[in-house]
This record gives sequence, structure tokens and C-alpha cells, in this order.
Amino acid sequence: MAGRFRQLKIVAIAAFAIAGAVSMLLTSAPSGSTGHPELLSRSLLRDSSNRRERETYLILRQGLSFGVPPNAYRDALNASGSRFSQHLGPASAANFATQTILGWSSIGPQPILNEVEPELGGTVPLANATGRITALAIDPRSGDIFAGAAGGGIWRSTDGGNSFAPVFDAQPTQAVGAIAIDPTTSPNSTVYVGTGEGNEAIDSYYGQGIFKSADLGATWTQLGASVFSGSGIAKLAIDTSHAPPHLFAAITNATSAGRADPDILEGNAGRQGIWFSADGGTNWSQIGAFNCSNCPGNDVVVDTNNPGSVWAAIEYDNVYHSSDGGVTWQPMCFSNDSPCSTPASYGQFGRDAIAVAADAPGTVYVMVGAPDGIEYLGFFKSTDNGVSWTTQNVPTVTIGGVALDGTLPENLAQSFYDQALAVDPSDPTGASVYFGGVAIYQSLNSGATWSFLTPGGTTHSDQHAIVPLESNGSTVGFLLGNDGGLFRYDGSAGSFTPLNASIAAAQLQSIAPHPSDAAIALAGLQDNGTQMFSGSIGWDAVDIADGGIAAFDPIDPSHAYHTYASTGGTPQIAASTDGGKSWDYTDPTNGIASVYGSDYFNFYPPLAADPGVAHRVLFGGTLATYVSTDGMFTWRVQGNINAYNPTQDVEFAPSDDTRAWALTLSETGLGFQIYNTTNANCPDQPGCSNPGTLAYWNQVTSRINAAFPAGLTTADTQATGIAVDPYHAQIAYLSLSGFTAATHIGHVFRTADFGQNWAEDDGAGGSSPLPDVPILRVLVDRDDPTGNTLIAASDTGVFRSIDDGASWTAFNLGAIPAVPVFDLEQSLTGTIFAATHGRGAYLLTGPTPIATPTQTATPTASATATMTATASASATITATPAPTATITPTATRTPGATATPTATPLRTATATATPTITATPIPTATPVPIPLAYHPRTLGFPARLFGATGMSSAPFRVFFNNRKRSHGAAVKFEQPTITGDFAIDTARSTCGATLADGAGCVMAIRFTPSGPGLRAGTLRMADSALNSPQMVRLTGRGIPARLHLKPAMVRFGRTPIGQTKQVKITIENFSPVGQIVTAIKSGLSDYRVSKPCIGLIPAHSSCPFAIEFTPSSTGRKRSQIFIDEDDDGAASPQSITVVGLGS
Repeated sequence: MAGRFRQLKIVAIAAFAIAGAVSMLLTSAPSGSTGHPELLSRSLLRDSSNRRERETYLILRQGLSFGVPPNAYRDALNASGSRFSQHLGPASAANFATQTILGWSSIGPQPILNEVEPELGGTVPLANATGRITALAIDPRSGDIFAGAAGGGIWRSTDGGNSFAPVFDAQPTQAVGAIAIDPTTSPNSTVYVGTGEGNEAIDSYYGQGIFKSADLGATWTQLGASVFSGSGIAKLAIDTSHAPPHLFAAITNATSAGRADPDILEGNAGRQGIWFSADGGTNWSQIGAFNCSNCPGNDVVVDTNNPGSVWAAIEYDNVYHSSDGGVTWQPMCFSNDSPCSTPASYGQFGRDAIAVAADAPGTVYVMVGAPDGIEYLGFFKSTDNGVSWTTQNVPTVTIGGVALDGTLPENLAQSFYDQALAVDPSDPTGASVYFGGVAIYQSLNSGATWSFLTPGGTTHSDQHAIVPLESNGSTVGFLLGNDGGLFRYDGSAGSFTPLNASIAAAQLQSIAPHPSDAAIALAGLQDNGTQMFSGSIGWDAVDIADGGIAAFDPIDPSHAYHTYASTGGTPQIAASTDGGKSWDYTDPTNGIASVYGSDYFNFYPPLAADPGVAHRVLFGGTLATYVSTDGMFTWRVQGNINAYNPTQDVEFAPSDDTRAWALTLSETGLGFQIYNTTNANCPDQPGCSNPGTLAYWNQVTSRINAAFPAGLTTADTQATGIAVDPYHAQIAYLSLSGFTAATHIGHVFRTADFGQNWAEDDGAGGSSPLPDVPILRVLVDRDDPTGNTLIAASDTGVFRSIDDGASWTAFNLGAIPAVPVFDLEQSLTGTIFAATHGRGAYLLTGPTPIATPTQTATPTASATATMTATASASATITATPAPTATITPTATRTPGATATPTATPLRTATATATPTITATPIPTATPVPIPLAYHPRTLGFPARLFGATGMSSAPFRVFFNNRKRSHGAAVKFEQPTITGDFAIDTARSTCGATLADGAGCVMAIRFTPSGPGLRAGTLRMADSALNSPQMVRLTGRGIPARLHLKPAMVRFGRTPIGQTKQVKITIENFSPVGQIVTAIKSGLSDYRVSKPCIGLIPAHSSCPFAIEFTPSSTGRKRSQIFIDEDDDGAASPQSITVVGLGS
């Protein structure tokens, strides 16, 4: 999983630091993946699950504060004419080859085939998988199953899960966070869907409110759009004892993301918390009874035995109980001396999950996450509706030496992102409990002990939803939604069955067409590795972990390249020499690590294959760009850029490979930067103007600033990509995220002189502009040699211009729902692919038939379980013969008509000679030292908060192994040394004075930043081994903590001249590090600060002061109060707006 501190909590929470883990996971490479070491780095595998690293890295993104103006998303859909009618549906694969007009066809993955889940100990590929399933519900009357995907809409099954069909495609969003069903209505149950994923990851997309269906998904009515648009909905709960029903919604924030994670937080943080409707969802009010009423709402549960009993979980605050239907609320105390009247202070808790026992009145369970979002603080049970609590055990399991979930911060856990808790509804004792974190567990004794349910990795990691399955009054298993899709657990057999054969919900980060074969493409998928499309809608998983940016070599497509999600700013990359079927991770990753020094890289590092030189690849960092001339196996510095922030996009000019572009990300106060070069062929190619000299990259950021409205800069928005005209090297397009109504900056800008001058190119002011919606990618269609045809990917699908941006029209063509499109790419023969975040990939077909994606035979068991409802059961399971898969022949591939540019001479990369080391015989008569094996050579730490004191990370490990050899000798260690903001954790280190022959040991390292930005150091181990000393490069980033001001705006109202009004202000430090306030100043003499809080504000504490308003004259007085923090200026000063009226 990619992920990722998750989203920044603007109103309530400063950025809590994130501890990651980079221990080594013992596993073998999956089928089809070669070159991974026997010991895969845990950081690589965690990138398939640890979304926290992405959030840590992007926490200070300036764009996080822009937000969504009221109704902006709705207006964008209406203005573009892209609101979908009820006949919408994906283009049929059956008529794909015979279409004679432009149209998009869904090409999968449906499903993902052959994926191995190493994190849960998987050795056998899953039969089928898909993207992230975030919400599940079963209609107890019809037995229909409703599955909600993170970005893929609602999927309904009427046959117990054997097949699914989308029922939400016509709606203005496909991001689903919650599903709830009211079974008391007629003639059908009523289905409620909360849109906007509530899992708080960087790609948890914002939604458009709540939708209600009275006909099981055939039609939908939108509710609460004006309140919840732009937010995420973590949970819905229904009290059916009222007519109309009372509804509760747990609201959190959500984002707009993109191909390289250029995120913008789109929600209104003031709307976080728990909301209530007494009229079935027509009108809503925010519940203000909590200590932190606008902290994120994680969970809300109505007790079906006692509808007046409602439970709510407020992140960073507490768990609350109401016994009167939500009118009054009581905070819980989980200490051993319960009951307790003192509520938890801010920041004690992280994300929490609640489950109420259906057959055991008064029995409630709560799983409490830690505020750092990693481990769990505890698991608690109450049998008296929260009056008292008993402490149970948090489940954990160790696989390959790696501990999952549990209570230790060094474990592989992510409590902020994956929590699913349920109680067996048929257990009268309420003792049977299910919990899903990274792994999935069951307890039969209320959490005293737990069983790990997936030995052998028969399901996917990162659990989000659990729904028990009943038959004849007994629970026989459960449905499970996780990052790999939907699975059914059979309790009697103790096994999982994947149910994803007909669900297309994959979240693609990128797509890479084969340069000449329209039926082949590679794609990087969130938490589902790198996948290959080969003409069938079922795709093969060809590499593990979290897939990032992929590319075929345009000259020699037997070579292919891709990046993984890269933890701690340390890049991890892979190369293929057999057209993407197998991958070498070790050599490319070690190769780039040997040259980049203290550089820091994006979570998804960008790469670009040279269009004119085989096997030559550019790779972007923060300080420099890098070049490989042998297909990414060895590297050298290509040029220095010395940017503020990591590069998110690198692009060659297709018609002139001496020209290239680099684009960085925006962070708080540090806008994105644009660079270009006219010697991209330096320093290694014969045509380089100054052979051997690094390429010069010219920063043209000031030129784009000149095109923005006066006073605005790149720090006021977020860029998402650069697109270069395939035939005119001097023409390029810049795409921008955010909503113009909030940022006041357009979405597409064009340069015709290689970046010297820019002009807005989104049709603004014309009759048919791009709608005001984030633009994530632009493609210049090479089938139009004039360069006038542009295609733009957005949060709501695809748009097209045929007049070089003067006007735009919707281009979803009745096939692509309102789903984010992260990438648009085109092969050299003109075939265009779109990579969506939630609905897989689409291929644009034109007048000439191309290739027909064929249905893929999916392995099935001889019988499957079919669920049908009874009046009192969630579902009944009956054995039914499984259908036989049908294979459709594939049509012959015919390239589409393509405009041909002027030929660029194709060259072969110049290789650098590598010295040969001659082996020296080792004497065998007496024991002798040999080289000491150690890994990793570079250790990257997730970013950490610093304040008055630094926040120490969890210990990361460096492994040493004195590999056993004939006549080997023990290694004698000298005292290790370490530099920078890093320290050796002696309590967790096992390396002593000597290391016996054949033995191994660990050095545990902690990172405690002393300031902002990149921090670097070195671990030096001197010893008697032949390769002494062993040097490990250490890197990490410091992030300044941020204080919270409450309230953020003060209105004094009408005040007579000379009289004084006073308002209390509270400075709250939610973070786990102390912070220092150096000054509090007023911007206008009519306002005075009384008893200011100057000095240290300890962690998890607050300090009050007062602002006094004494008008000196009549009229409106508007000013600001500035609070300076000792954080090197990265988050300072903050301000409070004050408004008064002198009378």
C-alpha cells in the first residue's frame, strides 16, 4: 500500500510524527519476479502497505490548505456536461474491435491475476484480486451484497458474491467511504452510501455527500451535498426506531491526489466530527458535545438492541457514548480504575474502532489506535455500556521475523489507516470478535487470545471492512474488504475465497504503453504491485509491493523500467530485460544508491526513457538528476538542480532528446519549481556540447509566476505534470491541481518558447472552458501533427480540446465514470491509455480497429458459496456449482493511423568500462576474516516532527552477517561511531565485541531531527573483516510541529470608543513534542494581547491568553494577531483574524 502521516488535519491536529519500520522480511520473490534478494527489505514490502510514509513526506504541502469552494465539484460536472445519464456503462469488450468512432473501453484489470501477498506470508498467488474495498453491507431482506471501492463506486451482487455489477456509475463521484442499510422500508430496503473515502490516506479521495437508493441501487438521490462535498465519510449509522430514520455520519478529511502524489486537501476541516439528521438525511447538524467537535470522526455505531444507545469515536479526542439518541454524550475512560470522570486530553488517542454485540446487550468493544498512527494503545471491553472497561489484548502475529499490528511502534502496523472490528452477531456471550489491521484475526474469548486467520497469505493485507455471514441463526464466516478487494471467509474450512473476478476497482498510479503493440502495457498499482496488460481484461502481477511510475524503452521495448513507492526518500527501482515479465530490483536499486549521496526523492520517484537512445533513462531527485545508459543498472549524476522539493515529473521532448523538463512538488511556503535543459544528452552522449560536463538545468519558475495573477506564485497552488508536444520541442503544457475558485490560478498553462513565456490555456473566459476541477495530467495527441489536440485528465474523468486549449469538451464518452484519472499515455503508434484511480485502465479506440481485450479464465473451485437472506439472518450459504469461464479469441492487432514526426537518429548508449576484480585465493590452513555482509547500505527514515526537542523515531535496523565459510574466523568489532541526528539504540542492538563465524547481529538506529529539512549522517562499523569499515548512509527529514489556535477568527462586534472587550484564545499543542512561542503581536493598536503565552508549550498541552479590543475611532477594525514559533519559519508565524466595529 502506498501510504503514507496521512492527510494533514488543518483545524485540529498538528502533524503527528510517523515511525516506520525497515527490518528485513524473509521471503522469496514471487513468480515472475526475479532479482530480488533472498532478504527483501522490509521497507520495500511496507511500501505495499505503509501509507503513512507518503503522508509524512507530503504533510507540509501548501496545497493542503486551499479547499473546495461551495458546490465547486457539482458546478464542474454541470458546466462540462459530464454528468452521467442512467444509460452509462463501460464499453463492451464484445464490440471493442468493431467500433468506428472514438470511444473508451475498459481493459481491466478485471481481475488482477497471480498476485502474491508476501506480507501475510503468501507463497501461492491469489486467484483474483482488485483495488481497495472500503465498505461492505448485506441487505438482510434480499441477501444482496453491496461493496464500496475507494475510488471505484458501488458494486452489487445478487447471487451471494459469485458476480458483481456496478450500480453507482452515473453518480458524480466514485469514492466510497461507508454503506448502511435500512431494512424497515418498503417495498425494498433503503441503501445509504457515504462518499469520500474515510481512511485518511493521501489518495483517500473526497466525495459529494450521501446518496440514498430505495430500489437497491437502480436510482440514487443525493443528500447533504452542501455540507459534505469535499469531505470523507468514515461511517454511517441508522436509528430505525424513528420515522423518518435518524442518521449519524462520521466525517473526516479527504484529498485530491495524482500520478506522483501532488496532493491537495479538499475538505473543510471545520466539518469534521459527527453529524446528525432527524429527517432521513435531508437536513444535518454537527454535534458539538465533544472535547474536540471538529476533530475527525472515525466511527459511529447505533446499538440495534437499544437504538437510543449511540457510540462515536473522535480521532485525537476520545470515544463517547450517548444513551438518549445523541442528545448528550459521555466521554469514556479506559483506565483500570473505571469509571473515570476525567476525559482524555487532546492527542492521547489516534483512530479508534467500535463494535457492539448484537446478542449480548451492553457488550461493547473498542480498539484504540496510537496518536502516531502506527501501533495500538489497547483493546477494551465493556459489558455495562461503557460504565466500566476491562483491558484485553491487541492481536499481533510475526511472519518471517516481522511483527504485524500489536502495541509496539516498531511493528508493521498502521492504526490510522486499516481498522476493522466486528462482533459475531449470533454469539449470545458476545465473546467472538473479529479484528483486521494489516492482518486479520479472530478471538473466541473477548480478545484474551487471538488466532491469525491467513497463514499462507490467502487474502490481502490492510483490512477495512468486516461483515459477518449468518446461516440459520449461526455465523458461518464473514465478508472482508481490504486493499486487495473482497474476500469471503468460510469458518468451517478456515479458508478465504476471493470474490473479485467481476470487480474492476484497481487504483492505478501510472500506465506505460508498449511503444508499438497496442495490446501490451505496464501499470503501477496502489498496493498491488506492477501489472501487465496483454490484451485480456485479466492482468498478470509481474512484480510486488506498491507500483509507481513505469515505462517501456521506446527504442528497445524488451527493456522496461519502474519505480516502487520509496520509503524515507530512498529510491527503489527495478528493470526488466524480457519485456516486463520479470524484474531485477537489487542491481538497479543498489546502482542508484551508490551515486545519489544525500539527495532525497519523491514517494513515487519519476523516470523518463530517452526517445532517441536505447537503454538511457533519466531519474529525478531533489538536488540532481541522474542518468543510466545501460537500462538502469548503473548510474551517474546527469545534472544539478538543487530544488527545494523532490522532483515529481521528468520528461524528454519526444522530437529532440537534447531537451528535457523537470518539475518539483509544492510544500508549505516553497512552491513548485520548473527546470529545463537543452543538453539532456550530457554528460554521456557523443553529441553532448561539452562531453563529460554535467548538464545545465535552467530554472524557469519565475517565468510561470509571471503568468499567474498579480501577487500569486507557485506556492499558491500545486502542479501535477509537464506534457511536451511530440513534434515541437519548444512547446509544453503545465497541469495544475486545486480549484481556481480557491487558488485563483488556472489549470493548464502553455509555453511555446521552452519556458520563457507562459499563458493560461484552459479556455478561461471563453464559451467552453475546462471546468473548475483539479487537472492531473495533460497529453498532446501525436495523431494530430498540428499539436492542436489536447487531452486532460482530471478528478472527474477526461476532457479534450481540438483547438490547442481555447475550448474544451467532456471526453468520458459514456464509458469512464466520474473517477480521478491519474495518467494519460500514448504509444508511438497512437494508442491512448487512461489510468484511473479506482476503475482500472481504459483504452481509446478510433476509426481503425485495434485489439479486443478478451475475458480471462479465472480459476474457481468446483463449488462456491451462494448467500441468500432469511428474515433474521444476514445471509444464508448454499453450495452452488461454479460457472465455467469462457475464453474469447483476441482480434488481430492493427496499428491506428499515426502522424509520423521527422525521424530522430537512434543511438546506442555509450557504456562505461567497469574494472574487473581478480579473485585472490584465500588460505585454508588457518581461519581468516572474510568480507562482512551488511544491509541496507542506505537507511532512510520517515520524516519526524521537531519542536523544542526532537521526536525520536522507532528503531530502524542494520543487519550484519558473518557468512559461514570453510575456515572462517570471528569478526572483532571496534566501537561503532554515528554522526548527524542519529543515535544507536543500545538496548535493541545485538552486535557485541565479536561476531562468530556464521552468526548475525543487528544495530538499531533512531532518528531525532534537530531542525527542518534533510538530515544526513553515517553509521561507521570498524572491525577485523576484510571490508572494514562498513559505512551506512543515514537520511531523514525534520518537520516542524505546528500549534493550533482556537478560535482562528474573533468577531468583537459593536464596541463603544474607549471601552474594552476581551476574548480568550487558546494555543493548543496536539503534537508529541514541545513547542516554543517566541512572540505574540498585534497588527493594529486597537487590539492588545493580554498575558501572552511566551516560552515552552509542552507536548499535549495548551496555554490561554486574551485579546482585548479597545476602538480608538468609529468604523470597522480588521487586523491579525501573529504568533511566532521557534521553528525556523517553516510553519510560522500563524495568525488569528480579529474583526471589531468601533461605535
